[in-house]
This record gives sequence, C-alpha cells and structure tokens, in this order.
Amino acid sequence: MEDVLHQYKQMAIGDDKEEVFFDEEEEGDESSKGKAEFPVIGIILTDRKIKSQYFKELMASLWTPVKGVSIQEISDKRYIFTFYHKLDMRRVLDEGPWLFERNLLLLKEIQTEDIPLQINLYEADFLVQVHNAAYGFMNLGSARRIGNYIGTFLSFDDKKADEKFKPFLRIRVRMDVRRPLKKGTTLK
Repeated sequence: MEDVLHQYKQMAIGDDKEEVFFDEEEEGDESSKGKAEFPVIGIILTDRKIKSQYFKELMASLWTPVKGVSIQEISDKRYIFTFYHKLDMRRVLDEGPWLFERNLLLLKEIQTEDIPLQINLYEADFLVQVHNAAYGFMNLGSARRIGNYIGTFLSFDDKKADEKFKPFLRIRVRMDVRRPLKKGTTLK
C-alpha cells in the first residue's frame, strides 16, 4: 500500500514524458458495446448556409443503409456519419462523389487515432471517362498511367474487357479538389 502511495505522490499532472495507452477491450463506453460503428467524416464545399436537419434527412434517405446511419454536425458544414454496418459505409464511400444542392460532399473514413476536427478533407473520388483514346491505350496499364497523371489511380472499369472495341476508358481517380482540373491532354 505504501508503494502505491509513493507512486501516486510521484505523479504529476501534465507530465509530457508519460503516455497513456488504452487496451482495446477497455475503450468505449457501455452504451456502444455490442453495436459496431463505422464512422465517416464529411464536409460540404459551399459558402452558403446549410439547413442541417434537411441535409441529414436527405443524405440518410439517399444512402438508405440497411443497418442505419446517425448523422451529427460537429462544426459548420462538417458532419460525422456513423454507419452500423461496414458494407453500408463502403457502399457510400465507393459510390461517391455525393452532392448536396449541387455542392460536393467530401467524405473520409475516420481511423481510431484521428481527431475529427483536425482531419483534412481535400480529396474526392471521381469516375473519369477518357474518350478518343487510341486502341493501344484501352488497357489497365494505360488507365493506371492516365489516372496517376490526373490524380491518384484507384481502379479501372473493365466490365467490357472481353469486347474488342470500347468507346472510352472509365477510371476511378482520387483528386485533390484544391487543384485545377486537367483537360485536353494528348496521349502519346
């Protein structure tokens, strides 16, 4: 007992040298136990005022997650979307980009170590169509090079891979929305 008292006296609040570690089994409160949560943070890119309640209801009805979603506004135009099934979250992230009143909604999965108000939201995933590409450019290698030129290549839609001629390439690309779009690029 005296050893514990001695250790207690040695402790100092605000001591920067010590770190606190949490055991995963101890994390969370009692109300969330047994209910899986998959959080996503989002921000609406607009200068206009947003009707928060309307936004929440509209997005929940558009996404129609099987296990549901709760939406909480954490700052101006920034929201946390808590999905209760991983497939619901994946579908929303994979089927984007999403718009609200013609304004882009940037979404990003929240990791355990993230601080929601400090997460940078500058990227969105877009489906890009590449038209008038030469026959030799209609393949995964070219799609990867084009995608990485535009932004960051994510995937290549090869649903028509067995067809000899495709009218265009479809590439999913992650792009920084702060950078201007590149258009009219010539492939060589």
